[in-house]
Amino acid sequence: MTQNKKLMVGVLFLLTLSCSVRAEPSSKLLWAGVLFRHGDRTPTAALPKHPYPWHQGLGQLTARGMHQEYLLGQSLRERYVQRYSLVEPQFSVSELYVRSTDKDRTLMSASSLLYGLYPPGSGPKLDTGQDALPGGFQPIPIHTVLRSRDPLLRPQELHHKEIYKLQQHYVYASPTWQRTEQSLGKYFANWSRVSGFEIDSLQSAKKFASNLYIRSLHQIPLPAGLSPIELKALIPLAGWIHAEQFKPYPVGVVVGGPWLREVSMQMQAYLKGSSSVRLRLYSAHDTNILGVMSALREPLSTNPPYASRIQAELFRRQGHDRVEFRYNGQPIALPCSLNGRSCSLERFIQYVAGLKPG
Repeated sequence: MTQNKKLMVGVLFLLTLSCSVRAEPSSKLLWAGVLFRHGDRTPTAALPKHPYPWHQGLGQLTARGMHQEYLLGQSLRERYVQRYSLVEPQFSVSELYVRSTDKDRTLMSASSLLYGLYPPGSGPKLDTGQDALPGGFQPIPIHTVLRSRDPLLRPQELHHKEIYKLQQHYVYASPTWQRTEQSLGKYFANWSRVSGFEIDSLQSAKKFASNLYIRSLHQIPLPAGLSPIELKALIPLAGWIHAEQFKPYPVGVVVGGPWLREVSMQMQAYLKGSSSVRLRLYSAHDTNILGVMSALREPLSTNPPYASRIQAELFRRQGHDRVEFRYNGQPIALPCSLNGRSCSLERFIQYVAGLKPG
């Protein structure tokens, strides 16, 4: 090959490489909000006839739940620190904001998650170079408000009458609910006898079923007096009931709409420069996730597992701001999307502004 031919080949190679690089769409993650459910917990109600000595107390985060949230924190660090460099490896109050409902299990879940997001060794040091706290621990503020004054993460406390009215219309009168209640109604008397609760409907069976589900997770003996058929129906029943109660879009708007409006507002605040926070974490409940998914017209048929999360992310791609949502790592088809996945920030803002229960 002559020198000129070698030169031409080299120039063509560089042009091809340059074109391929330019052809790849540039993508930068600008902002993210993560709504997550607390980890594994103890039952919220004891069985009157079959109490169990949960040493943590009722409705409390278990060691298993702490570990679930710690692992979630690690995965968020991999995505938002290592992959996208959304926030720095060390905590900065100007980059991260954490909000929780006023419940022990959500506050402790937030703490456990943050231990994975900012692991030991990432904390501040003294002027001498020594860790400020043992192991280089990084304390991070977690903000909360009384649940009776929390329209963002506990709207059901403030709008329980409206939600119940919607559930009466869309859930309890539905053929699916009526068929299920009729099918299981023959067991209600026995369930009342075994549990000590007064059970005469699916709603009143929920806390009994939930208790049995949690016992089964922790391999705790179940009460005697229940047939295999009853146990097969009871153990998954609470999750199904809860998902059904928040599946209708109007219910989702009331329960999940406040968080979607928060996401829209905070995305705009960051872009306008009125807020420097790029990552916002919200420690909440299964109800919140169910509500948001229904408000996005992607209702869940089963209860979200412990430590489930919804991630709202704002990307800038080729000069355009795009919004994407993920549920437990899987993309959500947004109703405002034209391509089945992401949508422009403008269309997302419009969609959220139009959320109405009716």
